[in-house]
Formats: sequence, structure tokens, C-alpha cells
Amino acid sequence: MAKEFNVLSIICHMAMPAEKAKKEAEKAFEWGVDAIVGQSNSTDWGPYWLGDPDCHMLDRAQVSNNMNVFIKEALDHKVPFAFSLGTPSGSNKHLDECLDDIDQFARENNLHFKIALVRGEVSKDYILNKLKSGEKFEKVIDSDRLPEYLSEKDVEEANRIVAQMGPEPIMKALQMDVDGVITGRALDVGLHMAPLLNAGFDKGTAAHMAKTIECAGVCLDGRQGFTTVYATIGDGYFKITTPNEEDRASIKSVAGHSLFERRNPFREENPGGYLDLMEAVHEQIDDKTVKVSGGKWQPVEPYTVKVEGAKLTGYRCISIVGIREEKLLGQLDSFLETMRKKTDDWLSAKNLKAGEDYNLNFRIYGTDGVLGKVEKVKTVGHEVGLIIEGSGRTQEIANEVVEYTYGHLAYGYFPGRKSTSNCETPYAPHFYQIPPDYRFNVWHLMPLEDPCEPFDIEVMEFPRNK
Repeated sequence: MAKEFNVLSIICHMAMPAEKAKKEAEKAFEWGVDAIVGQSNSTDWGPYWLGDPDCHMLDRAQVSNNMNVFIKEALDHKVPFAFSLGTPSGSNKHLDECLDDIDQFARENNLHFKIALVRGEVSKDYILNKLKSGEKFEKVIDSDRLPEYLSEKDVEEANRIVAQMGPEPIMKALQMDVDGVITGRALDVGLHMAPLLNAGFDKGTAAHMAKTIECAGVCLDGRQGFTTVYATIGDGYFKITTPNEEDRASIKSVAGHSLFERRNPFREENPGGYLDLMEAVHEQIDDKTVKVSGGKWQPVEPYTVKVEGAKLTGYRCISIVGIREEKLLGQLDSFLETMRKKTDDWLSAKNLKAGEDYNLNFRIYGTDGVLGKVEKVKTVGHEVGLIIEGSGRTQEIANEVVEYTYGHLAYGYFPGRKSTSNCETPYAPHFYQIPPDYRFNVWHLMPLEDPCEPFDIEVMEFPRNK
């Protein structure tokens, strides 16, 4: 085990200006860098990018910008890199678009390098065979929208499925004779753990540091947004700072990030175990640097990885309107329910059933548009923004839901009404087709005897042979 190991962490899909990124990288290399690591896939943006088989990757230009800078820095300084790409889904389609951009960059700059590619998309046949052999895939979260256990029908209905690989396939890939590793869908923590575990560091400390730096500059005070983070792991501790001159790590920022995105802030569940933070200690050792210790790894069986899939549930149409009529705002909920009934009656006459053939939803920004039914503050301002959202089993049905509702909402009667129109819309036409609606229907834990089993590793040279 090395005495210390230094990681420069980035977020691949949130680009900095190239000169700023290069400046931060050069500063970090003055301190000493043993690996560059960055993540760029997530379900934070929802199921659409995973569900729609034809959509293109998100933030492609930003990912390309960062790869151009940081791959070259890694090559110039002869240190390995590990990046999860294919933002945001990590599917093969999105990953291949990233590889095309990297290939073009290599050609334009006469760069020659070799990577180990670890795809995160898994075939339906692979999962179906596991189910047929009696394997149980339990749902990750308690949601009425998910079946308790994954079924063959769920697998077939998903357009594609990815698995959130842990550190083991990435560790294996890094041990090959390559300049770096690129993955599809991967656990952010696993991606950052891999080089630390390969270097021989304690799993608890490695997992704790990985959790802290997984989103790069998000664990800083936030003055500069998405900047780089410089982390050093040692025997039972790690330190967090940044080469950005205007930002800093603080106990609040570092501890805050290490405790977020889970049900129990002191327990980070991962493939094969969980990170126990009950005895974590944070020390401010200078104005920019925090030292952390106390994270412990607790192994759990069986080893599982999360599989994610999304299915098409309908087609959508929306209309955006503004309402500032005081008397209408005072009775908006009841007025909208009247409009809903009118729409239901109209479509019922066409043998269309609410909840089966279509759905109508109102999002009121200015009262509870963000939190919906769980909103506790019911203050109404002098105006609200209203989104009429219709979905249907066909695009034509979704369009009709919104068009009919809009007409009655715009000119419908309410007690005390004086004006002709009840709302205004900033756009013409007043309704817009938006991408189809997808829902996560695969969000389950897949048990594995071998953590590397579903993940093929391919060694690839750049520029690629055409």
C-alpha cells in the first residue's frame, strides 16, 4: 500500500471553461496526482433518457469539453483515468456517442491511447435467465409503482436495462495494460473506490472518501459551482481540498455531502456492504482543507447491484398559462376540479376512461407546483403559473385532453367572474407536444456471486480503426 494516494475528481457532464479546467489540473499535478476520476451518469433527470430508445445523450458538448481537457492531462502526466460516461442513462447508445467524440478528439490532436471499456447495459436475456432459474430481484425502494419482485413481464416492457456496477469491474479494468477506463452506468462511489482499493487502502476509508468526492466540487463551499476536488487518502484518513483558488473545503460542506441521498444519513448502502459513518470525525486543518476519518465498512450478503429500466406509459401534451384574477385564485382548486369534470364528461362520451386511456394533471406554480400534495405552506401570491398536462395512450388523445381543458379553463365561469378570459398564455399555439412519458419499472437489486459477471470488458485503442 502506498503511503498516500491522490485523486483529482471531476464531474464529466458539467463543463468548466477549458482554460479554467486546464489551470486547475496543472495546479493539482504540481501537488501530485495518482488518478483522475469523474462521473457523468445518473437517474437524477428521470426515466426518459433510459426509456426512449432513440433519444440522444444529455450535455454532449459539455462532456466532450471535459474529456478533451482531462484525458489529455492524464496522458501527458502518465496517470490513469476512470470516467463513467453516456450521460445520463449510461446506456450503450449514449456511451457510444461519447466514444465517437473521444475518437474525433484523438484524431484531431494526434493522440494514441488505450482504454478498457466496461459497458453497464445488460441484456434482457441475461436477466430473464436469472429470473427463470429462481433468482429474486427485490425492489430498492418502497414505492407502489414498483412490483415487490421483478417479473419477466417487467423486463420485457422495459426498453433497455442498465446495471449500476460496483468497484470490482472497474478495478479489474484498471489492472489491464491501459491508459484509463471508461464505463457505462456505474455507481459513483464504486467508480471512485476502484483506484483506492487497487492501491491497497482500507475499504471503509476508501468508501468514505469516494462518497465525499463523488460529485467533485459539490462537497466544497460552493462559491465556484462545479469545480475540481483534490483528495488524498492515507492510512485510516483522507483529506479534501481544491486547486480552485476561490473555493475551499469546510467541515460543513464535506460532512454535508457525505451524509446526503439516503434514508439513513449514517449508513451508505453499497454493493456487498454499507459504509458506517457513526464514528466519522471531521477536522479543519487549514482554510481550504478538511481531514476526515472514522468511516467503517460493514460487509453484507448477498452482493447485489441495482438494475434500472423504464417503460413507455403514454404520450404527452401540455399548455402553460398564467392566472392573476384575484377572485379566481381564491377558488382555483374547485374551479380546476370543475374543469376536470367537464373534460372527463367530454371524453367519456367518446368511450375514453380516465386513468386508463388518459390522465389530466394540473401543476400550479405559485402555490404547490414543486411539492404538490405534501406542500405545507399554502400562501397564494397575486399570480400563478399553471401547467395543464395531458397524457394518453395515443398522441391524439393527449392533445385532445389539453385542448379541451384549455378552452374551458380560459373561458369557463366561476362565481364573481367579470372578465372574458381567465388566463393568458405566452406562446402560440397554446398547446405543445412534449416527449412521451416513461416510468421506472425496473428499480431492483440483482444478486451476483461474481461482481464482474454481467459486465464485459473490451480493450479499445484510440484513434479507432474505421
